[in-house]
Amino acid sequence: MNLVAQFGRNPGIAHLKTTKCILRYLKGTINLNLVLGRQTKGEFDLVGWTDSNWAQDPDNRQSTSSFAFNVKGEVILWSSKKQPTIATSSVEAEYIVSINATKEAI
Repeated sequence: MNLVAQFGRNPGIAHLKTTKCILRYLKGTINLNLVLGRQTKGEFDLVGWTDSNWAQDPDNRQSTSSFAFNVKGEVILWSSKKQPTIATSSVEAEYIVSINATKEAI
C-alpha cells in the first residue's frame, strides 16, 4: 500500500487495479490478527520493532523506515515512510529508523 500511495496524485490503471487487489485482500483477511512477540496479561510492557530497507527506491535511493509499538499485545502506534536523508549503508538506514522509533517511544 505504501508503494501504491506514492502515485496518489497521478494514478494509472495499474495503480487502481493494484489498490483494488489490496482492498479485496484486506476484506478477506479482516478476522486475522498479527501477533508480534509475546502477549502480556496485565503488565504494562511497551514493546517495539523497527526495520528498514536500504536504498529501495531506485529513483532517489531513499530507504523506507518502519516501526511498531505494542502495549499488552495490542498495536498502539506504527509508521512506515521514506527516510528524509539518504543512508550510505544498511547499518545507517537501521540506525536512522532506530533513532526515530526511540523518539516516538519517549
